[in-house]
Amino acid sequence: MTTRAFRAALMAALAWFGAAVAADGASPSPAPATTNQGQAKLGRAIYEGTLAGFAGRVRHASDAAIQWPAAQAACASCHRPSGLGSFEGNLAVPPIAGEFLFKPYDAATTHRYAWKSTLRVRPAYSEAALNELLRNGRSADGLSISSVMPRYELAADEVAALAVHLRTLSGGLAPGVSAEAVTFATVTTPEVDPAHVSELLATFDRFFAQKNANTRGETARRSSALRNEQTMYRRHRTWKLRHWALQGPPDTWAAQLDAFYSREPVFAVLSGVGAQTWAPVQAFCAAQRMPCLLPTVELPPQYEDFYSVYLSRGLWGQAVAAARHLAESRPQTREVLLLTGETDTEREQAKVIQATLEARGLKVRVTGHWRAGETVVSALPAASIAQRRRGQAGETTLLALAGMAPVVADANLARIAGSAWWVTDQLHGPAAERQLQRARAWLRSNGLNADHGVVARNALLAATVAVESLVHVDDNFSREYCLEKLEHNLENMPALTAYPRLAIGPRQRFGAKQVMLVPMASDTIAQAAQN
Repeated sequence: MTTRAFRAALMAALAWFGAAVAADGASPSPAPATTNQGQAKLGRAIYEGTLAGFAGRVRHASDAAIQWPAAQAACASCHRPSGLGSFEGNLAVPPIAGEFLFKPYDAATTHRYAWKSTLRVRPAYSEAALNELLRNGRSADGLSISSVMPRYELAADEVAALAVHLRTLSGGLAPGVSAEAVTFATVTTPEVDPAHVSELLATFDRFFAQKNANTRGETARRSSALRNEQTMYRRHRTWKLRHWALQGPPDTWAAQLDAFYSREPVFAVLSGVGAQTWAPVQAFCAAQRMPCLLPTVELPPQYEDFYSVYLSRGLWGQAVAAARHLAESRPQTREVLLLTGETDTEREQAKVIQATLEARGLKVRVTGHWRAGETVVSALPAASIAQRRRGQAGETTLLALAGMAPVVADANLARIAGSAWWVTDQLHGPAAERQLQRARAWLRSNGLNADHGVVARNALLAATVAVESLVHVDDNFSREYCLEKLEHNLENMPALTAYPRLAIGPRQRFGAKQVMLVPMASDTIAQAAQN
């Protein structure tokens, strides 16, 4: 492709993507009509690259011998699950959701900008034009598109099925969204301390009240700036929250979640608290294609999917770090003692920790005395560990997994100085204090206890993240686009928690990337007691 042709293609893509940005302020489109389910399923499989033999149907624009892995060649890989496109370096990937692809495009006819656009005008795509684009890389108005996009060998019925799926992408209002309101749910599991549930709900109660009070003034404010009317909100919705309090054993949670959702659909699960498994909640959100944003959970599932975003890997991530530390600094260690508690939650956490350590070649004892000279791993509270150690002689090595709790000073554990470590993914001491000042100021100004712990701060962060992400998707509240924007925005969120930095990407859903080992003899631990 010549430089001139590439520039033309890039400008066309930018114009096309501009239509998606402009659509943030456009009126919602009606939901597409019901289509043949088999055809829609086939179209989704093509779009997501899960069609059997899909990789063999893909070729490079200039070299058919180049092999494309199915995950990379899938439409969703570049145009994203929302179909609203993205950017990669200086390459603009245009939106291909039906709202944009199957209508004529003229940047000046969107009526969102006051100035006349000089960018390209193209006709609406038909299925024949879509086939030509996929097979030969030629657009509906005759442009040759960049060779960055693969070429696809699809049959006519497959192109038709893909068109059906494209028409469903990011069209109409998402579940949980009306013309006036958007509804969220927050989920708590039965083993959670009631005080933490109250902390979560109190934080959301104040945040939602504050957000909704501000929303009432947006209609007047937007009239003061023409560009706000053109590119930002056109209609402002109030926020509502539903508390989904799960009861009973985890194998009953799926039915409870289905019942909650059937009674009143929600747009997303916002934060939440769980100390044991969170897998049923993640599975439910994946099945509903619904975001789950930053819950406070000790044991998130050990796999990542598109819809659930976590603060960290929790206890199993810390167990991995503990095993790595032993392999690197104490390669002679072959066996560890795992201290477990008596509650169901402590036993469930210990099972995950044990499996993680054993998977990395360590023999794990979960019974017996605390022997002198051995290595001990535990996720128990500091007081419980100290109680187990009382009366035992001889120096030992302790790796205490902090879970979601902050690192705190403990005189009893500090006596094992030189061989005791906190394993944590959160900052401690002055660094943590600096990051927590904003969250504490917000809690105090809203009449809440400024010393509330991680649950309140994490809930505040989740709500702040939701506000920032939904600024860009108020047109139709595409759930997928909400998550795609979060991939760009999370690392730029204000520091409200003790995590060093949170960031996710297209195939990354755990925000914290670092796990630290903090010596318990460190002078800075005493300064972290209030965290």
